[in-house]
Amino acid sequence: MLKNKTTEKKTFYGKDGMEYFIEVNYGMLSSSCFSITITLKLRTARNRWTIICEGLIENEIKEHFPHLEQLIFFHLHNQETGLPSHYFSDVLYFYRSKDWVNLNRIAHLPPNTVFFQELTSIKLVEYFSWKAELISTNFHNLMKKFYVEYNTNESSKS
Repeated sequence: MLKNKTTEKKTFYGKDGMEYFIEVNYGMLSSSCFSITITLKLRTARNRWTIICEGLIENEIKEHFPHLEQLIFFHLHNQETGLPSHYFSDVLYFYRSKDWVNLNRIAHLPPNTVFFQELTSIKLVEYFSWKAELISTNFHNLMKKFYVEYNTNESSKS
């Protein structure tokens, strides 16, 4: 459940001529992770709204709320660290299994980048520690920019 959430809504007509309603919610979950999700509804022939999809649907956020696009990357990042859950364990797992595509995804590099294959595990940890500092700083700066309230111990208990 989102605490102290921000909601934006709009109605639009799709390429199919049908009327749609979209709502985006963002804020801190009760688990103290940032979340940004949408609910997309379609107006039916009986003039009722029916839910088509819900969740983190990147292309819909980018199209209808382009000013929020930079928040997408931080979905499910922890409010204290500014990092996604299991950040370092995922890095080591993908490195050991030679899953370069996912390693590049975590590093925000193009999928075909040949960078990590030549690093030792120590250099890899150094790189991702440096990257973690950048991600964390960007996360906290964006939360301030978008006035996202962090959960306090008292508010996360309720």
